[in-house]
Amino acid sequence: MTEPTNFQTRQQQFSQRAYQQVADRLQQEKDIQEYKSFAKRFPTLIHTCGLAQSLSFAQAKGKDAYLVDLAAVANMTSEGSNAIDSQARTAGLPEYMRLTRLLLSAANWLKRFSEALIPDQAEDEGASDASVP
Repeated sequence: MTEPTNFQTRQQQFSQRAYQQVADRLQQEKDIQEYKSFAKRFPTLIHTCGLAQSLSFAQAKGKDAYLVDLAAVANMTSEGSNAIDSQARTAGLPEYMRLTRLLLSAANWLKRFSEALIPDQAEDEGASDASVP
């Protein structure tokens, strides 16, 4: 009797990759609070401005670490973050819409795990200053 094959949904795959990317970034990134802040804002930026504009904005602001993580979560690591931006600018409408949904989903997972794994700076400072009554 053969064992059942273990299939995962795209969301499960994105979840695993996002967790790994944020956990790794937590160890590497100097200004992790800035990364967290950008990760929290990026999905909204896609909704309000569009994918191509959001990717260009991220590049202009030097958010290369975030774009690398976004590409990794979306399993587009072989293409790189610059190729994602180029693809978004040159894609036809159906491909642009597919790419937007894909990267928006990946960005939402990065946002969730950034909020979950990266402690707020204010919470850390407040915890050390708080006195128990």
